[in-house]
Amino acid sequence: MKKAYVFFVLFFLVYSGQAQTDSIRYPVSLSLFEAGSLNNITKLKWKTECYISYANFQIQKSSDALTFTTINSFIADRLRCLQPFEFIDSVSLNSPVIYYRINAGDIDGHFFHSKIVRVSNKQTDFEIVSVYPTFIKSKTSMVLSSPYDGNIKMNLINSGGIVVKHYYYNAKKGVSNFTLDFGDVSKGSYWIKLTGVKGKQQSIAVIKQ
Repeated sequence: MKKAYVFFVLFFLVYSGQAQTDSIRYPVSLSLFEAGSLNNITKLKWKTECYISYANFQIQKSSDALTFTTINSFIADRLRCLQPFEFIDSVSLNSPVIYYRINAGDIDGHFFHSKIVRVSNKQTDFEIVSVYPTFIKSKTSMVLSSPYDGNIKMNLINSGGIVVKHYYYNAKKGVSNFTLDFGDVSKGSYWIKLTGVKGKQQSIAVIKQ
């Protein structure tokens, strides 16, 4: 029993010492870093573990994965580090591919580089950027991204699969914002089904309150 106790103490001391060394060497670590792009709009997501009171972040961007430019920077406390981070980049580069990385470190400027993520800057058809709110009282706002001008057909479909309303909007090349009126729609669950000029379809679920 005494030998087992001594082994446990030694293991705890070695493990604790290693953990302290890692926290000193890497004051901030990223457990997740991913990105997706729609027509010059890129969304970055990352999660961290912070071993210091305040962590320093730099969001960097590149067209060749060699030379990076800082496009945003901020400081987060340890409580904020427990929550996921998101960043929207809407500034275009004249490149079919864009690279991003996160510099993470302390407020004294000691940083390490995250992995580099690659996103395509090419869009071939329309995409839904956002719909808000999805719990609708009377109206909701939809943001679409499209590489071309053209009409977008929207069908409002109830839970029984019946089309109860039609919408037609002239989407412009780039980002367009539309308001959908649900004032005369009964309460319940619905799907908004979109069909583009080239036949692409997308759907999103909403609830009329």
